[in-house]
Amino acid sequence: MTGPKPAYVAYAVTAHYLAGARCTGRLSGTGLVCSQDRVSRDKIWDGLRPASTQSVDGYWFERAGKPLLISWSISGRPETIQLPASGEVQIQDALGSVARLSPRDRHVALKLSDLPVYVTGLAGKP
Repeated sequence: MTGPKPAYVAYAVTAHYLAGARCTGRLSGTGLVCSQDRVSRDKIWDGLRPASTQSVDGYWFERAGKPLLISWSISGRPETIQLPASGEVQIQDALGSVARLSPRDRHVALKLSDLPVYVTGLAGKP
C-alpha cells in the first residue's frame, strides 16, 4: 500500500494552519492584500531582512491570538530570511516535515524554497 499523494498532504497541512486564521498582511514588494489599516507595508518589512524584497513572498495570519507566517521563495532558488524571535520557532513544510529553530541574536534564519513553510512561535509580527 502506498502513502497519501503529496498534493493531499500539502492540502491537509494548509487546511490545518488556516482553520480559524485571519489574514493580517502580505510579504512582498507590492505591499498588503488584506485590508488592515493598522498594518502598513513598512511595518511588515521592519525587522525582516530578505536577500531582496522580490525574492520571497508570504502572508501573515493571526490564529488563536498568535502570529502565523506562511512564506516561500519566488526567485527560483533557495532564500534565507531573518525573523525576529525571542524563543523557539516551529517550521512545518507543505509536506508535513517539522523543524524547530532557536534564536541567535534574537533572530532565526528561515530557509525558504518554492514550497511554502508554516512558521509558528514567533513573538509577534515584525
